[in-house]
Amino acid sequence: MHTQQSNNNSHLYVKSSFENQKTFLENYFVSKILDLRITSHFHYCGLFSKKVMFGIYNEEIILKNNKKILNNDTINKKDIKTIEKVIYLKPNERIIVLLYKFNFERVDVMNKNNNKALIKNAFRIPLSQWDAIFDDKKMLDEIYSAYIKDSQEKEIEKKNPKIRKMLNLNNKVEAILYRAGIESVDKFIELGTVKTFVKVLKSNQFIYDNLLFKLYGAENKILYQMIKPEQILMLKKELNEELKQENMPDYFKPNDLVLKNSVEMGWFVY
Repeated sequence: MHTQQSNNNSHLYVKSSFENQKTFLENYFVSKILDLRITSHFHYCGLFSKKVMFGIYNEEIILKNNKKILNNDTINKKDIKTIEKVIYLKPNERIIVLLYKFNFERVDVMNKNNNKALIKNAFRIPLSQWDAIFDDKKMLDEIYSAYIKDSQEKEIEKKNPKIRKMLNLNNKVEAILYRAGIESVDKFIELGTVKTFVKVLKSNQFIYDNLLFKLYGAENKILYQMIKPEQILMLKKELNEELKQENMPDYFKPNDLVLKNSVEMGWFVY
């Protein structure tokens, strides 16, 4: 009976155990990452250096229909196209600036227990690309230094985060939001980009170029120049709809409500 059950399960893919993945990572990253520590993290491998978590490792199952399965051990082997080893790097302002030119896919890494994001807008980097990109020791040092500095600053600013410290924003934007009655990061996040921008409009202040998109980038931790045209169009429409609810005139005219790429928007990323 036991033999028959074993044979029935032989066609199923069984994901590598945490211990096997940990051993693989330790061997792969030996001498590449200082003070590497690997822990089990919600069915993934959490990656730490100098006690700071910088990412998550996972084995993605890619099916023959090109669907990705992040965390499943009951897949039929015959349905699998390949298994890709992937690292998801946590985004922060320094990391985003360092990595934007590589055009990595950005994904939310989900907790399979409650379907909440463990890391939002993570940089998805297959190990097959890792060595080619991070073979420069200076680049690696900058990456890990970025996480350490970010961690130190978060400890300092945890009790009182500053709007001006958010991605895309600065002292001028912080002053604009203050005059609109938005005096904290928490208040900005609570309101969201569109409602924040409407409050700025109501405060009758000068609106400088791309403020709406910089706010959206700050809320979603992405350089505003990297916002996809589809997201830009959606944001414009949402703003106009919110203004109608407030009995205010449209901010964007009909000829603005078309897809435009970054060059047409006048955005250039160097």
